[in-house]
Amino acid sequence: GTNGFLIDNCYARNTRHGVDSAQAYGGMVSNCINEMSKGVAFALSHNGFDTDTTWFNCKALMCDGYAFAYYNQSTDDVYDCTAYNISIIDCECVNIGEDSAGIFFRSACDNCVVDNFKTRNITKTGNGIRFMPVNTDVKISNVRIDNYNIGIFIEGEPHEANHKTRGVYCLNAAVTNCQYGVRLG
Repeated sequence: GTNGFLIDNCYARNTRHGVDSAQAYGGMVSNCINEMSKGVAFALSHNGFDTDTTWFNCKALMCDGYAFAYYNQSTDDVYDCTAYNISIIDCECVNIGEDSAGIFFRSACDNCVVDNFKTRNITKTGNGIRFMPVNTDVKISNVRIDNYNIGIFIEGEPHEANHKTRGVYCLNAAVTNCQYGVRLG
């Protein structure tokens, strides 16, 4: 993978992924805009492993899918691709997709941070922020979520009942015009 990188002041339009950092380590993506993405605007990982990465002041505008996503599509085991030290800070998203999320982590995460994140959905569907709870340690603070079906979703599946959430902390969240503000389960 790539170790020690900086992607700054980039612009993408009508892409599947504006930035795809699969198998990247110890870097920063900042001041990037992705308009009208047709998949995952900023793919934190989907075919590999990403760790120690900060996403700062990035915007996914009119996104038809996920704005920021971390998962491994080559396995169903959420432990195969744990996210370590991922930070999403001062970012925002406007979604237009029906099955969408501002942030979606399908894999376990350790020491992850979401701070000062704003997201809005035009279609009033999907999830503002969605985490799978297995072995998850994430701090969510100073977020504004508007017009989703679920504002913050800490999701679990019946077969994951024995897996424990280590710590999901949510402070200073403003969730408006959503069917559910925070949903667990």
